[in-house]
Amino acid sequence: MGEVKRNMKKILDPECIYMFVRSPHAILNQYSSRTLLNQWEEQHRCREWDIFCYCRTRAGGGLLMEQTHLRAAYLLKEIYLEKADSLVKYLQRIQIKAPHVPIPSHESNGVYLSATLSDFDETVLRCSGRSCQLSWSSHYLPCYKNVYFLKKMNQGTVENEPVNYGEEFYISTIPDDDHEQLYLEANYKVIGVMNNASGHSSIDFTPHASGSCLWKAIAAKPEEREVKHGKPIHIDDSVHLVNIRLGQKLAVEPNFVYRTMFGREYEASVHNHTALGGRNRAENSITFTLNVSPVRKWPPAFSLDQMHSSINPVEQ
Repeated sequence: MGEVKRNMKKILDPECIYMFVRSPHAILNQYSSRTLLNQWEEQHRCREWDIFCYCRTRAGGGLLMEQTHLRAAYLLKEIYLEKADSLVKYLQRIQIKAPHVPIPSHESNGVYLSATLSDFDETVLRCSGRSCQLSWSSHYLPCYKNVYFLKKMNQGTVENEPVNYGEEFYISTIPDDDHEQLYLEANYKVIGVMNNASGHSSIDFTPHASGSCLWKAIAAKPEEREVKHGKPIHIDDSVHLVNIRLGQKLAVEPNFVYRTMFGREYEASVHNHTALGGRNRAENSITFTLNVSPVRKWPPAFSLDQMHSSINPVEQ
């Protein structure tokens, strides 16, 4: 203890009071003009290089804050939806909704399958550290975040062809010039690895279509499945989306909430939720819906005389 005290020196400075250990390899911060630093030249050069890298990245628009803002603006870009008839069709822009999930802060129930920022980041598409890349959000306005379309398993997909119960199809995002088309994929649970908070099989996006990206729709009520098999699916029909490879259904986990920059969102997984007696639960109930974009009603056009008369009324 005495040796430690001898090696310690207390410096009283009018600007600061601090303790330090005499060491030939110590790197200390400069507190005043009379404080000597060991290896001060190397530290100063490192700081200059960090500042240079920051300025270069900022000039090129590569800061994480700027990239996050651009991705969020892209996801919230409005998409126009048009409802031609009551059938779900291939290559038609649709939304996937879980209608029976209550939202405390909203008047109506229902959440929508939505993408996150990491899904559209090329660097973390397949090695993201997030526990879940998709979620169920209460954001109902049609945008790139929550709008998808269905494609047939083969390449002969015909536009406006009805989707039937029991048919295998892909669920993909809407591509554009800057973002490629991504397919909804279900992953196996890995032993010893926690895929998400609920512990169920997770879902994410992949740029390559495979067997784990195939889905089919079956009727939510077991007594209607055999009757509706092979018939067209209607919009807002209660269905179960089953992954062909896993044999499990797309589900919402209302007990597991994620905090995102878009608000509080529920976890999305692939799991068969059953109640007592084998009855189905609301977590697997899904609908294909269309929140049709409202028609904007612009105010009537006024002539120049009407505008002047409304601003400066004529005195009688």
